[in-house]
Amino acid sequence: MIKKMLANQKVTITLLLTILISLNSCALFKPAKNEGEPQFKDYFFTDKEGNKITGSVKPSLKYIYLNIITENAIGEKVNLNLDQGETETDYIYRGEYLNKGLSFKVRKDVEKVKLHIYDADNKKHRALKEKAMKAAKKTDEI
Repeated sequence: MIKKMLANQKVTITLLLTILISLNSCALFKPAKNEGEPQFKDYFFTDKEGNKITGSVKPSLKYIYLNIITENAIGEKVNLNLDQGETETDYIYRGEYLNKGLSFKVRKDVEKVKLHIYDADNKKHRALKEKAMKAAKKTDEI
């Protein structure tokens, strides 16, 4: 497991790379694509035009992209843990409020993850947050 702390715009993101290769699944990978150790080279946030975001995220933005530059990591599972306690900005990813984190599989050397900025005035966003908080509460009770 590789752990790399990502921090930007008062957001702390922990990037965990879990290598999930077993003898049964080796035939699914193309060796020419992933020769060598998986590496995370860089990360940065951009707006919808592709401009790098420096400083705080503007509330007027509807969404941003987290760009992750990797090498030899295609097919690897990535877990992004968002420490919401240290940020004023909340995010929604693929219709789910991110109160703990998200997982996805790296498909390209330059992966772009679209994160919608949570808008408390948006009824759908409020409903997604409420649903996530209820699910988290149930998990904590177990």
